[in-house]
Amino acid sequence: MAEVYTLGTASWRCIGYAPHSPNGSVLPTFLNGAIHWSCDKSDSSDFIIAFDFDNEEFYVVPPPIHFGKKQKREIYRRPIGVLLGCLCLTDAPSYGDHLDIWVMKDYAVQESWTKEFVIPLYSGSLFHPIKYLTNGDILMVYAEQALVSYNYAKKRLRYLDIRGVDSKYEAIVHTPNLVSLKDIMMGDNLEVQNVRSRCADSEEAVTPFLVECKPRGLRFVS
Repeated sequence: MAEVYTLGTASWRCIGYAPHSPNGSVLPTFLNGAIHWSCDKSDSSDFIIAFDFDNEEFYVVPPPIHFGKKQKREIYRRPIGVLLGCLCLTDAPSYGDHLDIWVMKDYAVQESWTKEFVIPLYSGSLFHPIKYLTNGDILMVYAEQALVSYNYAKKRLRYLDIRGVDSKYEAIVHTPNLVSLKDIMMGDNLEVQNVRSRCADSEEAVTPFLVECKPRGLRFVS
């Protein structure tokens, strides 16, 4: 069961069931007004689902045509990303020597998936691309414990030092915005609250997003 929360309304609204259960171990990816997950249907062609915040509807995003059960099973363990302004997937054997990065150049059009980069990296499945930089480097997270930059033209990998971080972490690309949530929330008698799921003790149970000046959160209730 899925529920939506809009800041300022002080309540969750039930919107029905999601097509499949999303992979809760990785963060969803935001693009085109929707968040995207891989789901646990590795034996199905619809293993990527998305949720549109404006319409409050789930829909399926088709993977590359040639992807079989093996690729779907591997992708389920890794987050879907955004690269060059497009949805992207990584395809790599668990202990292989390369990483393939697929980019969906025309959103929601299955035939538009293109193998944009082939990177010779040992244990390529441990690398997750998060940003294509203006200098041609691809910024990636390695095994949730290192930030690396790969220059595709020079075939050079560089580890970026982050001081003070000793444990595993996740990196999220975002656009800074100084607008206060309190200035754009709907409703009266507004106050800042720590919104948490009733189904867990952790804040990780709710995934909040700010979409087109409509602060909303989506959660799944068993």
